[in-house]
Amino acid sequence: MKNLKNSQVRALGAVTVIVILVASAGLAAAQGPRHGQGKAGCGMDGPGHRIEMMAKHLDLSDDQITAIKAIHENSRKDGLEKQKELKRLRNELKGEMLKDNPSEKTVLGINSKMGALKTEMKALKLKTRLAVREELNAEQRDKMLVKGGHGGRGGRGGHDKNSCDSRRCGPSGKDKGPRNSPECKIK
Repeated sequence: MKNLKNSQVRALGAVTVIVILVASAGLAAAQGPRHGQGKAGCGMDGPGHRIEMMAKHLDLSDDQITAIKAIHENSRKDGLEKQKELKRLRNELKGEMLKDNPSEKTVLGINSKMGALKTEMKALKLKTRLAVREELNAEQRDKMLVKGGHGGRGGRGGHDKNSCDSRRCGPSGKDKGPRNSPECKIK
């Protein structure tokens, strides 16, 4: 190592950081989805299940279901690009923070970009919700609001008091309350 020049040491350090980042990304991908990223609660698939539950609770017509699915699909495509960019920025931030002397300007710049991107993602969610509301009649909108948002449980899924939620169906899938729900599929 004594024979290596400063620039060679820096280059070797940069290569090491890149190898570590690539390896950690591979390990993360191999582990599968983290909490809150894979399937929605109760063993059902995410958005499709939410739309089905919304259709059931709000008595949506076939035309409404088709329109709402299209809205969600378009939103998903836009959101996926934003999620990819956010992940890239997170990796860039991690890489900068791995340096012996990370640049404050660079770190704060990346953080600023991440904040702006998160704001855009939240705006996309709100636009999606507004577009879905446009497809509903007045009675359906009222039902949705009474249920707590986007079809139930504060806008997270389409579950009501008679369906599965983690407070009643624990990790074992056994109903802790007096109501048994056919929708609870945690086993």
